[in-house]
Amino acid sequence: MAREQEFWTQHLLGVLSSDVVELFFRSMNGNTQVSATELNLLPIPRGGFETEIAGLVAELEDAGSLPKRADLEADLHERIARAYGLTIRVLGFLQRILHENPGAVPCRGSEAGVVAGMQPSWSVLRPQRSGHELGRAEGR
Repeated sequence: MAREQEFWTQHLLGVLSSDVVELFFRSMNGNTQVSATELNLLPIPRGGFETEIAGLVAELEDAGSLPKRADLEADLHERIARAYGLTIRVLGFLQRILHENPGAVPCRGSEAGVVAGMQPSWSVLRPQRSGHELGRAEGR
C-alpha cells in the first residue's frame, strides 16, 4: 500500500511541476494563491503514462549532477505533454511563452484558436498584477 501511494504521489508531483500544467494554471488563475478548487479543475492525465512519469520523478529525486537533472526534466516535460495529447512542437511553443515571459499570464484570445484542444487558448500575455495594483487601476 505504501509503495502504491508513493507511486501516485510521484506521478502527481511530476504532472504538477510540468511546464504544461504551469501554463494551464497561469491561464486560469491570475494570482499565486492556489485553492483546492483550482487544483480540482486541473486535468490530470491518466492512461498509460503514469509509470513513465513516476519513474522519471524517482530518477530526478536521485539525480546528482545538473546536466543529468536537466536531461531528466526535459524528458519529463515531453512525456507529460504526450500524456495531454500535445506534440513536441506545441510543448516548445508553451515553453517559449513561459521562459520568454516570466511573471506573465496568458490571456484568453478568441483569435488564437485552441492549442491542441486545451482550453483556454492563448494569444497575448499580460503581466501579473497584485491585488494592490488592481485596486489602484480600478480607482480604489
